[in-house]
Amino acid sequence: MNRSTVSWQPPSHFRIVPMKTALEPYVRELEVALDSELQIVSDVKRRDFFNIVTDEAWFYVHVHREAIYLVGHQRLSDNPEDERRPEESSTTDKTDKTGKVDRSRHAYAV
Repeated sequence: MNRSTVSWQPPSHFRIVPMKTALEPYVRELEVALDSELQIVSDVKRRDFFNIVTDEAWFYVHVHREAIYLVGHQRLSDNPEDERRPEESSTTDKTDKTGKVDRSRHAYAV
């Protein structure tokens, strides 16, 4: 899969809009992440969609006009007690031992 890594700092007037209420708690976390220098990976299948990974979390966003739409979030933790309910998070496709894609934890807003 071709992926393009871009370095991008959004203009300060861009607002972050959660695509569903379960994502509202992560808006501030994304704001803080965007204030630092990040490597943002563009989604080559969807124009103006990006994956942002910090030490603590993964975000899936769509940039349109003067807004950053928060589409998905996943806490990156090895501790199962830190996991959020599936409706409060979003994950990328993960495969199980047989190579099948596990979509049980997907909660995209699109």
